[in-house]
Amino acid sequence: MVESAVESSSKLVVGLTEKIMIRVLHVDDDAGFLKVAQQCLRMQEAFEVETALSVEEAMAKMKKKTFDVIVSDYQMPEKSGLEFLKELRGSGNNVPFILFTGKGREEVVIKALNLGADQYLNKFGAPETVYGELAHGIRKSVEVRKAETALQESEERFRSIVENSHDGILMIDNKFMITYTNDEASHIIGYSKEEMVGHSFMKFLSEESKNLVKDRYLRRQKGERVTSTYEFKVVRKDGQKRDVEIKATVMRDSRGMMQTVAQLLDITERKKAEEAVKESEQKLRGVIATSPDGVAWIDTTGKITLVNRKLLEVTGFSKKDIVGKNFMDVEALTQESKERIMENFRKRIEGIDTPPYEVELITKNEEIVPAELSASLIYEGDKIVGTQAILRDITERKRAEEMLSESQDKFERMFMGNPEAAVYVDSSFHVLDVNPRFESLFGYSLDEVKGKYIKDLVVPEDKMEEAAMLDKESRKGYVYRDTVRKRKDGTLISVSISAAPIITKAGSISSVAIYKDISQLKSAEKAVREMMMKLAEVNEKLHVVGRLTRHDVRNKLSLVTANVYLAKQRLTGDNETLQYLSDIESAVCQTVRILDFAGIYEKLGMEELGWVHVEKSVEEAATLFPELNLKVANDCSGLTVLADSLLRQLFYNLIHNSSTHGEKVSQIRVYYKEVGKDQLKLVYEDDGVGIPDAEKDKIFREGYGRGTGYGLYLVRKMCEVYSWTIRETGKPGEGARFTITIPKMNESGKESYRI
Repeated sequence: MVESAVESSSKLVVGLTEKIMIRVLHVDDDAGFLKVAQQCLRMQEAFEVETALSVEEAMAKMKKKTFDVIVSDYQMPEKSGLEFLKELRGSGNNVPFILFTGKGREEVVIKALNLGADQYLNKFGAPETVYGELAHGIRKSVEVRKAETALQESEERFRSIVENSHDGILMIDNKFMITYTNDEASHIIGYSKEEMVGHSFMKFLSEESKNLVKDRYLRRQKGERVTSTYEFKVVRKDGQKRDVEIKATVMRDSRGMMQTVAQLLDITERKKAEEAVKESEQKLRGVIATSPDGVAWIDTTGKITLVNRKLLEVTGFSKKDIVGKNFMDVEALTQESKERIMENFRKRIEGIDTPPYEVELITKNEEIVPAELSASLIYEGDKIVGTQAILRDITERKRAEEMLSESQDKFERMFMGNPEAAVYVDSSFHVLDVNPRFESLFGYSLDEVKGKYIKDLVVPEDKMEEAAMLDKESRKGYVYRDTVRKRKDGTLISVSISAAPIITKAGSISSVAIYKDISQLKSAEKAVREMMMKLAEVNEKLHVVGRLTRHDVRNKLSLVTANVYLAKQRLTGDNETLQYLSDIESAVCQTVRILDFAGIYEKLGMEELGWVHVEKSVEEAATLFPELNLKVANDCSGLTVLADSLLRQLFYNLIHNSSTHGEKVSQIRVYYKEVGKDQLKLVYEDDGVGIPDAEKDKIFREGYGRGTGYGLYLVRKMCEVYSWTIRETGKPGEGARFTITIPKMNESGKESYRI
């Protein structure tokens, strides 16, 4: 009953004081003593006591459960209490340890304390005293250990906060010596922690900052009220100076010594940004001062706070005539312009965008100057503090507009007086105007066609798709096409159409189309085509009769050319007939080139292949174009290939292709490179306009191209005879590049090249 009452009383005390149950492990080889001690401890305090008869049993229980304190006898059969303590501390276990024994020798006490025992208590004596002291010792040991742990954890948390702070943290004693620094402070100052701790803080300051920091420090130590936050410069180890903001707090340590906790922030970049802002403001004022347009700043009260030199030059007024006055009172603006400026300023305040508009300036000589005003609000943060007005003198633009009007009058006269049929259409190709020649060519009057869709009037049904394409292209730029159109009476007429877009003053796009009657020219072309068909028959016979027949045909064609020349001399005034004769002359020249092709083609594969110097063949081909003034880089020295005399013709055709289609060719390069051990690349390239990707596979086809269509076709055929392959590998816009691949061994098993 007593024990029960004591336990209840103990629980009540625990409840009232809100004490936490202390977990005790009592180790002793006397089971009876352990039982009595367990009961006595429960009566003394809120303890949860477990017992162990040996060190081994105690160690086993500690693996399964955590205890707040160990109470151990000294002398036990297998391992003593000191051996138990030594094992615990050796394993890093710092649980509070009380040696509770009857052995009172002084050397045991000293040894226990040296091994890390928290207390040494005698277990013999009056129970009330013994267990009262034991309970007190247990409680004290646990409290001390908890306090030490809490302090350690607090220090660790503080150190973690300081070490991971984004600000630099220093501690400086009363002799300016650094006693502590975190990583960020070390990074800011540019020295390692080892190079800073134990050294004077002054060592790391710039000369101009030392007196400032020292003065602030000494005044603060005297108790004077000084600003705790200020700026100075540090000199890093690499000699670089950095701007630093410091916030200093003076405190005393446990010994009463003065310590300063300094919080550092690197503000170098911020200072640079501030300087950049100042510099930007200076540049802005410089730009305003030298602006080719007039500039004025007006605050929210309407007072003019700034004008630039250009505005003063345009108006002739001085700065004092304008700056500081309300813009409604200045003489440099007409009253109407002032009211318009005020109206637009109100709109901008309300968030309504206002495009540039025209105002009138008045010069000091009372002359009117037209100006275009562009305005924008001026802010300081989110606050509107005024408006900036940019006034551009548009006197010259006004004159240009007048000249444009005159130009339009001239266009009208040229349009109506054009000897060819002309039609003026809007952006949707509806007729705006036609000239007299249009009326006579197509049979329509202006009243009949005005406002109507041009395609409905003059385009035959089978040409509608073509007309749509021409309309689309004419929006982009000039277009030209020979085609057929219809008259009012339904008859067809061959015409040459040229059209181009016109940008009107209002910014809309219209077009002018010119129709030239080419009926007679088409008749002449028909006659030429018939003659060409006959010439084609002659060409067919040339393939049969061979070289002698071609020679005879050349003679006959020379006779045709000569007669054309004589006819042109007699008909110098008949331009139309001269054009027909020129077309015949061109057709004859084409026929001659075809005969040349036939002659070369006939030679393909006829010669026995032998070793030919590539460098020499390139040189001989290039000398046949003296009029082109081309720079030829011939990098084929030392290369011989198995070919025939037509190799020179191959390079001739490539150079002729460059000169004819390259448009801007100034340089040609021919070089070679080995690829591995079994082939060689022979490369011809120019710096012209190049060949579009879509045409790369077509250019070697027979008859393809704007000339005879046989130049590159013949090159491919030559390569086939030599067992070579050729491809165009250039980039459009960067020049043409023809890459010839030559295998080491040809199809007959013979060597193809030597270097």
